[in-house]
Amino acid sequence: MADLLRRLVRTPQGAIGLGLVVLVLVLALVGPFLAPHAPDALSPLRRYRPPGPDYWLGTDQLGRDILSRLLAGAREMLPNVVAPVIVEASIRVAFAVMLFATLSFLGLGAQPPASEWGLMVSEARRFMHLSPWMILWPCLAIALVAIGFNLLGDGLRDALNPRT
Repeated sequence: MADLLRRLVRTPQGAIGLGLVVLVLVLALVGPFLAPHAPDALSPLRRYRPPGPDYWLGTDQLGRDILSRLLAGAREMLPNVVAPVIVEASIRVAFAVMLFATLSFLGLGAQPPASEWGLMVSEARRFMHLSPWMILWPCLAIALVAIGFNLLGDGLRDALNPRT
């Protein structure tokens, strides 16, 4: 893990991306405590105030402090973002399995004598008439993994849906 982190921060995009994500996570955790004003406090007399010493980022159409609303909104936004990311990751795994199997089947992925499922299907297709199980089991393995991750993604989507 430490090696991965070192390689990540070696590139500018990795270092900046990691820094921004950590900043947002910290603000999501402590932001509501740092807010200078109540995020939902209406103040019609302070509408459309420009940024200044009292309201660092100004006020909105209802006189609410924009900085306070951003800090409070980061905490509420985080749970809504985590669920779709987890679901998307599980579905991407299924796609990756299918992609690698396809590339290996076409001869663009793993090469013999590797035990890669797509390559096993490619090699076994010449012998289907002699021993159909040579192609059956790798095809079944690819299908089960892809279906499994897709169903997991669907289940996670339902389980993590804040509306259910």
